[in-house]
Amino acid sequence: MENKITKGFAMVIVITTIAMIGSAMFFLTNASSTMMFQADDAYLNACQQNLITSGIAWAKTKIKNQSERHLNIPTELNVTELNIQHADLNVTVSVSSNMPPKVHISTSCSRGRQYLKSDDTYQIE
Repeated sequence: MENKITKGFAMVIVITTIAMIGSAMFFLTNASSTMMFQADDAYLNACQQNLITSGIAWAKTKIKNQSERHLNIPTELNVTELNIQHADLNVTVSVSSNMPPKVHISTSCSRGRQYLKSDDTYQIE
């Protein structure tokens, strides 16, 4: 009689352990996907800031060199050297005689299923 009771107790322990491991894996998988989403979001924000900074630097160089053929014309810059995959950078420099120069920068970058787009105007000092 005691042999059947110990086998039943061992079976309950095994089933309980499997259920605990399964629930732990469920919570860890959910947490890891949240961390991956946040990591991708941080990556996209860093890429967007790099694209904006590169666009402003390019515009300052063109204004300093007074390259008139690039002023007031939308220009798509090549961002392959920045090692940002699936990214675009469009820059338009506006110069008027009484106002400081302005730069309109449009950026877009994506990673996985996330997509980040920016379209802002910056004043250059």
